[in-house]
Amino acid sequence: MPLFEFTLKFSLPNFQIDPNAYIEKLYENGCDDALIGIGTKGYIALDFIREASSAYEAIYSAITNVKAVLPKSRLIEASPELQINSFLIYTADIKMNALFIWVE
Repeated sequence: MPLFEFTLKFSLPNFQIDPNAYIEKLYENGCDDALIGIGTKGYIALDFIREASSAYEAIYSAITNVKAVLPKSRLIEASPELQINSFLIYTADIKMNALFIWVE
């Protein structure tokens, strides 16, 4: 299966909680193929290298894994946009805005 590289950035629902508290839970819930960044308070970024049969599957499963741990988080950025937009729009036949609404 091919590997897909992409980054997902989320805003956290509670700025007072230390994002370090989420790291272990994210790893346990399927994000063990991501480098997790918590440099900015109130935000978390995950840089994935995910094996999947398609880019859509890789991205969708990553968002699902994150949302299981952080259900009230909001996806604010996905990159590289060209790769993600191309696969989500053309393969899944949805718009990026619809994806952002879905993950809220």
